[in-house]
Amino acid sequence: MAGCKTISADTNRRVPNILLVGDSLTVGPFGERLETWLLQGGGKEHVAVYGSCGSSVEHWLSSEPVFMTPCGYRETHNSVKVIEIGRNGRRPSPMPTPKIEKLLTRHRPQLLIIQLGTNHFSNLKEDGPEVIPKLAARYEAFAQAIRANSKSLRRVVWITPPDSAKFSSKIEKEIQGLIVGSAKRHGFRLIDSSQLTKYTSNTGSDGVHYGKEEGYAWADAVIRQLNVSLDR
Repeated sequence: MAGCKTISADTNRRVPNILLVGDSLTVGPFGERLETWLLQGGGKEHVAVYGSCGSSVEHWLSSEPVFMTPCGYRETHNSVKVIEIGRNGRRPSPMPTPKIEKLLTRHRPQLLIIQLGTNHFSNLKEDGPEVIPKLAARYEAFAQAIRANSKSLRRVVWITPPDSAKFSSKIEKEIQGLIVGSAKRHGFRLIDSSQLTKYTSNTGSDGVHYGKEEGYAWADAVIRQLNVSLDR
């Protein structure tokens, strides 16, 4: 990871507990790359990673029914390592999406990194602008759940969705706006992936997900911004 220093580069600074939660992009190459960097800096005793394919913020809330991901799952912490992506034509086994309140209590992170929002593109495309207030309420409920269970938290960083080819720029900007609005209200920092990515015919096969090379490049760009954020 050229140009990306590790979290523990300053040996005089205590390594923070870090929790990363995300959707299928965290399950895939982007999450793989980001997880590797986090583990290099903090080790499994300080880093917890959870990715649930198909999930959005509401699926991580204890007030909502358990969401069984149908398309992939990533979990790494302590001695646990689960990568459920399906192989040799076999679909991934369904896995329950954990609840953010329980994760915050369990791992007691000082830094929470969020990579969610991509799956709301589909909601907005299918249901139209009438769904925007409902989605806004979901982001607010998620942010409030974090604040209500954040005794250990010092910083929250939200990685917004990257560029896609499947959805219009208008849809992308609407969801981006909901995330930005919620983040500003609650003092979360933002990494704007739309400024770091451009989906082309070489990026992936479905207009949303990123291949290994492109996913790694996006992760490296995010890591550089995380380095800056962590130094402030």
